[in-house]
Amino acid sequence: MNDSRPCLNEPFVSSYKVAKHEKWHILLNALLFQCLWFSIMVFEQFGLVLFLGALFGQFFYQRYVSKANMTFTLPLVVFVLGMCIDISFTVLGLFSFPSNELNPSIADIRLFSIPLWLIVMWLGFVLTLQHSLQWLRARRYVCVLAFAISGPLSYMAGQKFGMIQFGDDVGFYLILSWALVGWVASFKIVDKSKV
Repeated sequence: MNDSRPCLNEPFVSSYKVAKHEKWHILLNALLFQCLWFSIMVFEQFGLVLFLGALFGQFFYQRYVSKANMTFTLPLVVFVLGMCIDISFTVLGLFSFPSNELNPSIADIRLFSIPLWLIVMWLGFVLTLQHSLQWLRARRYVCVLAFAISGPLSYMAGQKFGMIQFGDDVGFYLILSWALVGWVASFKIVDKSKV
């Protein structure tokens, strides 16, 4: 029986090798995500739509033009997981997001109790999973450890920029939640219709 639905399979066991012509795609993807992050945190959303559009453009180019082995399942699963974590932390009062009532901006728009910029940040992040973070996903324990460190550090940087507020006790929960995100992100996605 041929089941054409994408599925989560076991994690990668082999190393990820990059063709020489694909390296610029990986570097561009990492650079675009960093531009997105800084446009939100440092430059008050300047160019946010442009950078997010570029990330989506790269994703669709690699998916449909270069016929790279990619799927929508992994980004969707990680996006939903990340959104659930951030919404839960906000509803539980672990996160708060300052707003500027005198001069509202895109940072003040809320969806599901979290700001729009955080949703955009998650969209940008999940678009790196099959590009610039592919090498990391191939190594499950390294991926979990890297996410458990870098995820909370990103939130702490956001706190320094005044975009998010949380207490010192939230750090432990951030580490656990990002370790979970890393574990889920390290699963290999197989589209059985292409097998």
